[in-house]
Amino acid sequence: HGCKAVDSLLLRPPAHLYFPNAFTPDGDGVNDLFGPVGHYIEHFEMHIFDRWGEEVYRTEDFDKPWDGTVNGGGIAGSGVYVYKYKADGHLFPSVEAYGLVTLVR
Repeated sequence: HGCKAVDSLLLRPPAHLYFPNAFTPDGDGVNDLFGPVGHYIEHFEMHIFDRWGEEVYRTEDFDKPWDGTVNGGGIAGSGVYVYKYKADGHLFPSVEAYGLVTLVR
């Protein structure tokens, strides 16, 4: 009858999240920051600890990675650091887990 209809549909894939296992905060613009990579994460929290269990960084902002300093002050030394994170998102169940990251100077 000459009628036309237009419609649209937005499909959003499930959230995903992963972490690199090393970074080099040396100011060369390559791998200078450590943080999560992913999309559609709605709630996020991360804590980073040195080998003695002292917290050296914390954030609740998914887009605020660690720059390799101790609580925004002195420079953290080379070595392995433990991170703990909590996250949930679109079709992504709430998760709390630990991981290791190597800081290379």
